[in-house]
Amino acid sequence: MLLLTACGSKTVDEITLVDHEKNEVTFPQEKPVLFFFITSYTWGTCLKQLVELHNNLNVLDEFDMEKYIISRDQPEQQKLLHDELVKTFGTSLPFVSDQKLELIDDLGMKNGEVAYRGYAVLTPDGEVVLKHVNDH
Repeated sequence: MLLLTACGSKTVDEITLVDHEKNEVTFPQEKPVLFFFITSYTWGTCLKQLVELHNNLNVLDEFDMEKYIISRDQPEQQKLLHDELVKTFGTSLPFVSDQKLELIDDLGMKNGEVAYRGYAVLTPDGEVVLKHVNDH
């Protein structure tokens, strides 16, 4: 069971980014969104976390929420990683490119010029109800 808790809350204004296929994606959405943050598509630790995530995607199936991997990488770079994950696991969560770190910052996950590794949940009302930095 996943328990979502928050210590205070922050509201995110509507923002449109692009996914790994260069399609526009607007947040917040009609369903809650679970974001998985990676520092870079080339950083070894992030790749290990993505492998662990994709080995356990079935655990998230019961939750009625959208799921995305987000970083400041360009869509073309994210597509390379997405396609490799599909090749390895048969599936992948979609990637979202936030090159200006706008949403990443709004979600409280900006770490200088990159995102912290971790996760956050954004409600349809734009409220950040959970965020966790796992940057070690």
